[in-house]
Amino acid sequence: MPSNGPLMDNALVLAPAGCIHCTLEDWSQYIADLLRGSSGQKGLLLPETYTLIQTPPPGGDYGFGWIVCQRSWAGGTALNHAGSNRMNFSVVWVTPQKEFAVLLCTNQGGPIPPQALDEAAGQMIQLVTASNQDRQ
Repeated sequence: MPSNGPLMDNALVLAPAGCIHCTLEDWSQYIADLLRGSSGQKGLLLPETYTLIQTPPPGGDYGFGWIVCQRSWAGGTALNHAGSNRMNFSVVWVTPQKEFAVLLCTNQGGPIPPQALDEAAGQMIQLVTASNQDRQ
């Protein structure tokens, strides 16, 4: 069995959730659009769509691909998404109120990348938060 390549990607049954492929540049442009639209600026989607993306059903925390949670460093709502196709792992944190996002990716699957990227994201968030506090 191969350890990398197209045959290692998620099964087609998971295609709606995990077989999307794009460049990091395209993905970062999508995140930038989400930040713009979430702050009321003109985006690719209708304003109510950005609100819908960030609104989980009553009693839930998952809104259209995003875990929606409250974080003090985010100034309120933070959106999180992470995933793997067994060959790569990525995590993204989006903070609409602060208009800030962290997007991390690695070309490694398995059990180690989630913890490593979460730690790296935490360090990046702390640096930005501290930098923003120094400016005030």
